[in-house]
Parts: sequence; C-alpha cells; structure tokens
Amino acid sequence: MRVLQNALLIVVALLCGPFASQAQDFGAIPPWDAQWVSHPDAPPQGPVVLHFRKVLALSEIPKTYEIQVSADNRFILYVNGQRVGSGPSQSDPQAWRYATFGISPYLKSGENVLAAEVWNFGDVRPMAQMTAETGFFVQGRTAREAEANTGKGWQVAMTSDHTASAVPMTIGDKWFGYYAAGPAERIDGRATTWNWQSGMGTWKDATPSRIANPLQNPTGPRHLTPDPLPPQIYRPVDSGKVVRSDLKGAKAFPLTIPANRRTRILIDRGTMIAGYPRLTVSGGRDAEIRLTYSEALYDKDLKKGDRNAIVGREALGLTDTFIADGGESRTFAPLWWRTWRYMALDITTGIAPLTLDRLEVMETGYPFEQKGWFRSDDSGLDAIWQAGWRTAKIDAHETYMDTAYWEQLQYVGDTRLQALISYVVSGDARLAEQAIASIGRSIGRDGLTQSRYPSARSQIIPSFSLLWIGMIHDYYYYNPDRSMPAAQLPGVRIVLDRFRKLRGRRGLLTQPPGWDWIDWSPGLNGRPANFYDGEGESCLTSLLFIGALQQAAELEGAVGDPARQARDINDATAAIEAVRRHCRADNGLIADAPDKLRYSQHANALAVLYDVVPGTEAKDVLQHIRPSTGLTAPQGVAQASYIWGHYIAQAEAKSGLANRYGDLMLTWRDMVKLNLTTLPEEAEPTRSDTHAWSAHPTSGLIEIVAGIRPASPGYTTVVIRPALGTLKQVDAAAAHPKGLIQARYVRSGGKLQAQLVLPDGVTGQFVWQGHAHPLQSGKTVLDLAD
Repeated sequence: MRVLQNALLIVVALLCGPFASQAQDFGAIPPWDAQWVSHPDAPPQGPVVLHFRKVLALSEIPKTYEIQVSADNRFILYVNGQRVGSGPSQSDPQAWRYATFGISPYLKSGENVLAAEVWNFGDVRPMAQMTAETGFFVQGRTAREAEANTGKGWQVAMTSDHTASAVPMTIGDKWFGYYAAGPAERIDGRATTWNWQSGMGTWKDATPSRIANPLQNPTGPRHLTPDPLPPQIYRPVDSGKVVRSDLKGAKAFPLTIPANRRTRILIDRGTMIAGYPRLTVSGGRDAEIRLTYSEALYDKDLKKGDRNAIVGREALGLTDTFIADGGESRTFAPLWWRTWRYMALDITTGIAPLTLDRLEVMETGYPFEQKGWFRSDDSGLDAIWQAGWRTAKIDAHETYMDTAYWEQLQYVGDTRLQALISYVVSGDARLAEQAIASIGRSIGRDGLTQSRYPSARSQIIPSFSLLWIGMIHDYYYYNPDRSMPAAQLPGVRIVLDRFRKLRGRRGLLTQPPGWDWIDWSPGLNGRPANFYDGEGESCLTSLLFIGALQQAAELEGAVGDPARQARDINDATAAIEAVRRHCRADNGLIADAPDKLRYSQHANALAVLYDVVPGTEAKDVLQHIRPSTGLTAPQGVAQASYIWGHYIAQAEAKSGLANRYGDLMLTWRDMVKLNLTTLPEEAEPTRSDTHAWSAHPTSGLIEIVAGIRPASPGYTTVVIRPALGTLKQVDAAAAHPKGLIQARYVRSGGKLQAQLVLPDGVTGQFVWQGHAHPLQSGKTVLDLAD
C-alpha cells in the first residue's frame, strides 16, 4: 500500500508542477472509449507479468485496421502469433505514450487473436521507468475498429514463471558499480504456458484498473499522448562466436550438454550490441541456464585492460536465468533488452542432456540513419569516429541514455552532446525533441529541472538546468523548426528566474539546492562543492549562468519577448563584469571561486566560450590549462573528464586554436588502443564501456577538423572552416535539413584542394588561413595555398 501511495504522490506532484496547466500540443488526441484493464488479482504496482488475449471474428480482411496501444509498464503486441511491436516509449504521466499499429497485414478472415504480454517489474524496474498502476490499453483508431477496445471481451492470465530481481552492485566484498537499468530476469520453463496465445492456461475476464480512468478524467494519473518517435529497431544480427568452452568441440550451435554436468561457454560478438537475446533449447528438464552479459571481461582484481584479452578473465554483471522444462524448441528471452560484447553461458544439467539449438540476437535501438561521415589518412581518428558513432547508437533508444548497460537514464549533460551527434550524423532531431520536452516537463516548484528524466527517483543537478537551455539553443541552430524553442521558453524563464535569486552581494551565484555536481574531478563533484568562497559565491557556476543567459537572450529575440531578451543581455553583462572583477587571477586565469584558491579547465573553457576572457588573451588561457597531451591539465588546475573535453574543444575552436584538436584526441587514442569498440565513462579503471558523454568526437571531427558548422540559426547558412592539423586527406559529410554538406580535402605540394558540396538552397563560406570564399549550392572546387 505504501508503494502505491508513494507512486500516486509522485504522479500528483508532477501533474501539479509549473507545466501542469500549460497547453502542450501532442497532436490529434482521439476521443477515448476504451478502458485501462488489468488482472483482478494483479498487484497494482507489480511485480507481475500478464498475458492478454482477445478473439476478433472478421468476415473479410480489411484494407486497413489500426489500433492504439499502451501499457503500464510495457507491452509486446502479437496478432495471430506474430510479433507486431512493443512499447510504450518511456515517458512520464504527463505525456504517457501510446503507439499506433496497422495490423491488417497480420489479419485473416475468420477468427483472429490479438494478444499482448504486459509487465511491471515493480520496485526493481529500470529507474527510467515511471508508473501509475499496472494496466493495458487498446483502442481502435475509428469506430470500425472499436471491437478491439480493451474492456468487454478481453481475457487476462497472470503468469508465475517469469520473475525479476535487482542486479547486485558488489562482487563479493568489492564494489562493482552503480546500476539502475533493467533487472535480472528468471524464467522457469516448467511453469510456462508455452502456447498461451492459443488460449491454454487459466484465464479471467480483464477488469478495469483500480485508478480512475484518466482518459475521462484529465486530472488522473496518466495523460495519453501519441508517440512522436518511430518504432525501435528489432532486427537479427550475428550472435558472435564461441571463444572459450570446457565442452569438447563446442564451436557453434547446436550443442548438446550431457546430463549431470556443468558447462561454461563464452561468446564474443566482437563489438558491443544492445539487443534481445533469444536462446532456443530442447530437452534437459530441470537444467539451469545462466546468461551473463558483460561489456568486457574482468581479471581477478575486477580490472578490464585489453578488451580483446580472454585468458584469466571472466564475464561479470547482469545475469538472466532460464530453467528448462524438457520440451522441444523452447525459446527463452528476457522481456527487456541487454547490452554486451561478451555473453557467458553457465549451464548445469540434471538427469537429462540439454541441446542448445540456437542463439539469436535481435538488435534494438533508435533507428538512426547514418548520413554523415568522417574519413581521413589517420586510421586512429577514423577508429575514434566509428567507436563514438557506435556508442551514440547503443545509447539511444526511446530516450537518450548515459550508459545502455548501467543506468539507461536521460541525463541532461550527456544528452546535450548526444543530440549534437544526432544532428550532425543523422539529421534526425526527433529524439532530441523528445529529450528537450521531457526535461522541460520535469521542472519542479523549485524552478529546476531534474538532472535526468524520465526517472522514478528525483535527482537535481543544478548545472544541468542551465545546460538544458544550451540544448534548446543548439536545436535552434541546427533545425529550422521554431515552434519547439518557442514552446520551451516558459520553462527557460522559470529556470533563469530561479538562478537570478541566487545572486550574492558581488553579483556572483550562491549555492543552489541539490547535488552541486560539475564533474567527477575532486572538488567539482559536489561532495563537497569546493567552488564557493567564504561568502558562498562561485565563479564557476556564474559562468554557466552567463552562458544560459546569452543563449536565452538569442532565443527570446527570435521567438520570444524582446523585453526579456534585453533583461537577459543586461544580466549576462553584469555577471561577466562580476567574474572579471572578482575571479580573474594575475596570470589571466579565471578561478573557480573569488578566493582564487582553486582553478579548473572547466571554468576557463567556459570563460572563453562566453566572452569573459576576450580576444588574444583567450589563447593564452587555453594553452595554460591544456599545455599539450590530451586532456592532461598542469599542476594546480583541475582536469576535466571526458564530457568536458567537448567544451574545451569548442573554446579552442572559437579562439583560433582548432588545430589543437588532433592533440586533444590523444586521450581518445588511448581508449581505442585498449580495443574498446565503444567509448568509456572515464580512464581505467572505468565502470561503463559504453558512455555517451565520451562520444562527442563523432560530431567534433566533422565540425572542427572538417570544419562544417551552421553559420546562422536554422542552419540557413553554413561556414566551413577546416582545422586539418597534420592530416593530408579528409573526406567528411554532415547532415543538413535540406540534404548533405560534403567536404573533401587533399593537401599536396604546398597546396590544398577543397571539394565542397552544399544542398540546394543553402549558401555559406569556406574559410582557410583567414580568408573567406563564398559558397553556393552545388559543388565548389577550390585550389588554395596551404
């Protein structure tokens, strides 16, 4: 009961927040006639797995037959035994998603079976999964399809074979890593109704959910909205190869495990994957099959090292368990997808042998189409680009995710960089639009966004509220749509007004509520926050505030209120003067706090980006905080982690030091030397091997090295300003709302040849060695002195 009460309190708080009364355009919402339904004995908050079933009698196959489907938490939809799709996309009760499926290709004349597997894993569900009450919802799109509506005629069965448990964060007495993603699943085939879709099992009439139907009650706990995203990928990929086994001759499936034996098999995919494993077995009643998914193999000290190394290492982490019932061709699959490079099978048979018939993998993720690319005569940079793009794809699903293995949460800091990759490589802004709107809906009465959203657990990182404004500004430059930035301006104003209240005596910000995290660097991780002085004021957070004010001012001028624009400009100017007056050291660096006791790469990169340190002085500051090798900082300056490499690179590009980008990539070269196929959270030892915030070189190599960037809002014009460093050949392309921008460079004999292609209707300029050359739509070839 307490769980239900807590869930309802969270929902009510969300629906009563600052945005609860704001009109939001979710598209054409139909009149709702169907009901949310569940099993009469199902626990409202789970954990439970339910099967739903309804028979439709059709005299003929209709040309179209569309149904709108949702669930709490999730569903897999079947028609006549065929998998049609799954959902709903993760969101929050203010915008609970439904998906529309055209099912006529699956129908036949006569009896048809609509079926769904619905689950709510309760307290062990992924943290990103919000909930109101376990339930299932189907409504025909028109009156002709109303017979499919949930309510009368739907039956439901409650399963006993499928359970879930929390993933431990320790291995023995050693800390393994913070985990907030999908739980471990256990399927006992001896209790499974294998042909449940045909009507076998114990069924009851589905009953209305306990919570009042929100479709007739707008103040209820869910507001159904159409899913703005395309369906997630669900396609077969290679399952990998056996690289180690104690079973003689175990090279490929099928494999037979003798009775009364324990067998271990290690499978390497070669690269990281996010997908659904499907293991089909025969015989072997009572055999236990454990599948462990691991980004890398670990040695006895829980270290990873070379990701190709196998000897003396094992797979550790999330483990699913299957129990065989002795039947033929039994397919076991977890309900939630997994992330892995290595999969370890640990099989213990009973009195009967077990045959592993086949292992299938269905890749999943957001269906980004790669349009942009980066290729050069430096294979190391190419490997970084590919690893970053693979990371970005694996960490993109129904939301962006910081790490597909460990957390699966849409953090603002990571998501801003992921959205930039999406714009540059795919040109698909839909997932970014979801993220911006979702974070906007999370603004609470304290005027701050959640640090990650959707999330069943609240967390405030104040700096992320300011970075959310930067996300909107980024969108404004890369996409022609103006309605999205305009719709978010009310939230932008709430956030900025909250930070205005934090200004102290000297015009610098005092400490906001929440976890005051900037980076994992000591003193910047909020435990404690060592970037405030004795009066409680900070230069570092003031710099983030300056950037947000400047970005908001440009948005207000374009799609908002000129008076608010003027106020934002004035406040930014005042804050700049306060930082210059109280935070600047004799050597020109900007301190983290007015006492000038601590310095960081972070504060100084921001100072350059937001024009606190102007002109030629900016180069001196940047060369001081990052003298040469990778991200390494000099003594006395706090070093940035991988996420902040993006801001350092942008500051260097702005100040005319873009050719240092190749040197910055030394840190990323060290990653790929370890045979990582995706990019990690931090330097060794690292928890996560697939961390979104480290993938920013995938956009950076195109934008800084190849030099392709928007020159004006909406990408109406382009500037191409390459920073080739020592490269002799570069071939790159960036996605654009009107097509593809291509740039190919060849340097030879003291000359540069640049072949440039702009889409129809796009103009711009090419800048080389301080000289600008106009560009028109179509192809331009320039032969210039190098």
